[in-house]
Amino acid sequence: MSEQQSRSAPAAAAPGPWWIVGVGLAISAASSAAAVLAYHVTRPAPPRLATLNVAQLFNERQEELMKLVAGGGEGATQKAMEMAQSFGKELEAQVLALPRECGCIVLVRGAVVAGGELPDYTDVLRQRLRAR
Repeated sequence: MSEQQSRSAPAAAAPGPWWIVGVGLAISAASSAAAVLAYHVTRPAPPRLATLNVAQLFNERQEELMKLVAGGGEGATQKAMEMAQSFGKELEAQVLALPRECGCIVLVRGAVVAGGELPDYTDVLRQRLRAR
């Protein structure tokens, strides 16, 4: 073959290193997108919060018991003490059951500095305690 013919024949161009870089970038972008999607799909939801005004419930019950004591004698005082102990136990049981029922974390209302839009379960607990 002559030198003239070898110059005019198109030689197959070897692929440059840029296609490898392009494929690597595409794979990297796809795996990053998949990781971000997996995070957003599988991450747990933020905890729900609610409040409870325990002090208000105690104060209301204390007023009721004080009226009972003021209206009676020795027997009324003993009965008020028994009712107070019963109330404390029932309140504790109801407060411990509340997070399971609402699926939330219950905060004491006095501990919440901001975020007044949180649901308040004081009325719900008050009704349950009066029903018993």
